Amino acid sequence: MFIEGWTFLDSIYMTVITLSAVGYGEVHTIGPGGRIFTVILIFFGVSIVAYIVGLVVETLVESEIRTILGRKKLGNKIKSLKNHYIICGYGKIGRIICKELVRHSISLVVIEKKELRQELEQNNILHIINDATQEDTLIEAGVKRAKGLVSVLSSDPENVYVSLTALA
Repeated sequence: MFIEGWTFLDSIYMTVITLSAVGYGEVHTIGPGGRIFTVILIFFGVSIVAYIVGLVVETLVESEIRTILGRKKLGNKIKSLKNHYIICGYGKIGRIICKELVRHSISLVVIEKKELRQELEQNNILHIINDATQEDTLIEAGVKRAKGLVSVLSSDPENVYVSLTALA
């Protein structure tokens, strides 16, 4: 507006098409001052957009890396357990059992299908978010090294299946 003497609408329009890289062309002819301003505008506009995109990508990648490293650390802790208890299901009864085991300083691992990671981490409980009826999940929880297993899933057939799988 000040450099070329354009209207406010023409100036905003030119700024938007310049920064968005649409490049429809100039509304009016641009003098040397307007060209220098456009170059500076493009430089700073692209720099700011690149910086913001970089921050967003960094946040996403950093969060993903923390999750992966945290999961690996948790997995290593579970692998080092011996004579622990495995609690399959973190519902009403599972929470009560875990509370008692923790109160008596007994090692345990919770297997829960629902995404309760935040609550379990908040209570400092080792956990696996997966299906307890899967043999691989029980092996990951250290069923071969465990002292005992408590299955308090929502259905009796699942509880029987977990118990039989653990015995095998």
